[in-house]
Amino acid sequence: MRFSENLTIARIVLAAAIVVSLVFGGGGALMDKRTAAEAQFYASSESISAELNEMRSNAVVLASIANKYDTADKAFITELNDAVASLDSAEHISGKHHASLKLDSAVENVYSNLTGLKLGDMDAQDARYAYKNFSSAQMRIEHDGYNELAHQFNQDLGKFPAHLLGMLRGIKPLDLFR
Repeated sequence: MRFSENLTIARIVLAAAIVVSLVFGGGGALMDKRTAAEAQFYASSESISAELNEMRSNAVVLASIANKYDTADKAFITELNDAVASLDSAEHISGKHHASLKLDSAVENVYSNLTGLKLGDMDAQDARYAYKNFSSAQMRIEHDGYNELAHQFNQDLGKFPAHLLGMLRGIKPLDLFR
């Protein structure tokens, strides 16, 4: 019996060829879309990741100013340093979001504490500048398009046939920065 004469084998081979082409062809486009969304989050400028770095830098400035003053609340400074370390060690987007909330709270505490102290003129000016830059970075994060891209990707991934292709290729939904 020849291969070309066996209809059952021909159908199986055709089905296998279709499945393989869908998995490797269609899954590639899905993976490209996921990669593009992640690239927006981690871009070196105008991204959530860049703004988190800006927030981190300004938090460190506030901590260093507070450390100069014996009357500054040491517990707040420790909390701020711990929040910076949390942000530094966060590996995933959801972890970075959690760390940014912790950092926000710690910065508010240190800055409020600093505004109640008698600071030198330069330190007071530097603290206001660092706090203003920190707050500006937060606002830019709120207007970043990553969450919208990630949400759209996750919706697309939940639909047929993308869901099936995603499962076959191991493509997971994106974390939202929330």
